[in-house]
Amino acid sequence: MVKKRKSILLITSTVMTASIFNFSTFVPVQAATLDNTVAPIIPITGDFDGDCKSDIAVKTKDGRWLIDYSSNGFNGWDVFEYGCGSTTAHPAPADYDGDGKTDIAVKTDDGRWLIDYSSNGFNGWDFTKSGIGGTACHPVPADYDGDGKADLAVKTDDGQGSWLIDSSSNGLSSSNVWDFNQSQYGGSTSHAVPADYDGDKKADLAVKTDDGRWLIDYSSNGFKGWEFTKTGIGDVTYHPMPADYDGDGKADLSVRATDGRWLIDYAKNDYGCWDYTKVVERAATSYGYSILNIYTSAVPVSADYDGDGKADLAVKTYDGK
Repeated sequence: MVKKRKSILLITSTVMTASIFNFSTFVPVQAATLDNTVAPIIPITGDFDGDCKSDIAVKTKDGRWLIDYSSNGFNGWDVFEYGCGSTTAHPAPADYDGDGKTDIAVKTDDGRWLIDYSSNGFNGWDFTKSGIGGTACHPVPADYDGDGKADLAVKTDDGQGSWLIDSSSNGLSSSNVWDFNQSQYGGSTSHAVPADYDGDKKADLAVKTDDGRWLIDYSSNGFKGWEFTKTGIGDVTYHPMPADYDGDGKADLSVRATDGRWLIDYAKNDYGCWDYTKVVERAATSYGYSILNIYTSAVPVSADYDGDGKADLAVKTYDGK
C-alpha cells in the first residue's frame, strides 16, 4: 500500500515570541469553512496513540476516519476506521475514558452520540447514547468537571442558545439525561469555543460571536453566566482557534482570518490585546508548496504536534494532495 502525503502546513510554536493543549477539547470549525462541496473531509486534532503529541486525522463524508500517528513521523495513514457515518455524523473526538488517548466519536443529526474507545484498538462503537438533539445541537465535548475524562456536551442554535452537559464523573448515561442545562449562550451566530481559560484544569463555556465578541463563563464558579467579554475579535471571517500557544496552562484567545492572518491574545497578560500576528506565506516543500494561495480554503487545525507543551499553528488545505 502506498502511503500518501496529506496537504497540511505546520508552523511550530518555536517560531513564536511567546499545555496544556487540552486534547479533550475539540473546537469545531465554523460551518461556513466546512462546505462539503469544497471540503470532502473534516480535519481532526487529537492524541490518538497517547504519546503527548497531536496526530493528523480526518473524517471523510463517506464515513471513514483516518489517523496518521505522530509517533512514526507522520509517515502515512496508520488507522482506517470505516462506518463512522456520512455528513450527518459530526466528529466529536475526545478522551472519554481517561486513558490519555483520544477516542473516535461522532454526534449524529438524528440525535445519537457514538464512541469507539482507543483502549481496545478502535474495533467499533462501544458506547451509544440517544436523544442528544438534532442539527441545531452541536457537539462540544470537553472535561468540564475536571475528572480527567471528557463529558458529553452540546451547544444549541435555537432560541438564546443552550449548553447541555452529561458529566462523566457520575457515569455517562445511555439515556437522555443532562447534568447541566442552561440557556442564554447565544444562537447560531455564537460559535462554541470551550477551553480551560483560567488554568483550573476544567473546560470553561465560551463563544466567539460573528459580531466580534469573545465571551467566557468560567467553570470555577459553577457556570453562573458570562464573566469575561472581549470585543474587536473579528467578524464571521475570523475563525476561532483557542489553545495554549505559550505553554502557561491557560488557553489563549486566537483567530485565523480568511486573509491569511493568525492572531493570538495570550492569557498571561489578561487578554489585553493581540500579542502575536502571523501571516502565512510559505509551506514546507515536502508537502508540495512554494507560495500559498489557500487563505479562503484552508482550515485551521491548531494542536501540539511536536510535544513541547505549546499548540502549533497549522492548516489543512483542499488541493487534493
